[in-house]
Amino acid sequence: MIEKIKERMEEETFEEPNYVFKFPTPPKLNRPILRITDGKIGYKKENPVMKKVNIEIDMETRIAFVGPNGAGKSTLLKTLIGKLDMLDGDRIINGKVKVGVFTQHHMDVLDPRLSALEFFH
Repeated sequence: MIEKIKERMEEETFEEPNYVFKFPTPPKLNRPILRITDGKIGYKKENPVMKKVNIEIDMETRIAFVGPNGAGKSTLLKTLIGKLDMLDGDRIINGKVKVGVFTQHHMDVLDPRLSALEFFH
């Protein structure tokens, strides 16, 4: 099977890309980049989605939100990035942070025949 794959790969011709992407190394930021202390999050103060949320994110933090539908993953993310106000508690976001989010739902609107630059032009 590996030999068949190699044969197919040798038959393929590849063109040099027309675009070059450069991702600069971000500057080091002081801690915390983002912190929520004793957070109460949700849409109604009398019925919060989550209580007593404590999280600190720094330059080395990697996070995955996993859980069933309706568990509050999107609500937590919106609160973390400041798109949703907290019902109670404290949130600190470093002033130099630039937030970017790519959700699973973005895949529904992408045209796989287009490059990223073509899609956004």
